Order: sequence, then structure tokens, then C-alpha cells
Amino acid sequence: MKRLLNMTLVLVGAGLLLAVGQGCASAPPPPPVLRVEVRPARPAKKAFWVKGHWKWKRSAHKYVWVPGHWVVR
Repeated sequence: MKRLLNMTLVLVGAGLLLAVGQGCASAPPPPPVLRVEVRPARPAKKAFWVKGHWKWKRSAHKYVWVPGHWVVR
């Protein structure tokens, strides 16, 4: 009986490890094509433009667009 319980625990543990490992092996698809943005006027002389880009949102399993913006040092 003890041997059966040990075997069951080993098999359940191995199954859990396999299930967890499968979720880590996938990679997100490539991002969509970049969007064309119109750069607004520079707000300050020391400002520089950060281009918009796609960011993978793991919780939603999709890419979201992060718009370009000015950053002042």
C-alpha cells in the first residue's frame, strides 16, 4: 500500500512538472508592422523623441501599441 502511494505521488509530481514546463517553452508571435506616427512639435530644446513600439502584454496574450512621445532630460 505504501509503495502504491509513493508511486502515485511520483507520477503526480512528474505530471505537474511537465505541465508547468510546457507553458514556459512557447514564445510570442512576431509583432505587427510599426505604425506611422506624426511627430508633434518639440516641447523643449532639450527634448528628444522616443519612437512608438509594440509591447507584448503577456496577461492578455497580445501586443499593445506604446505611442511615441517626447522626453525632456
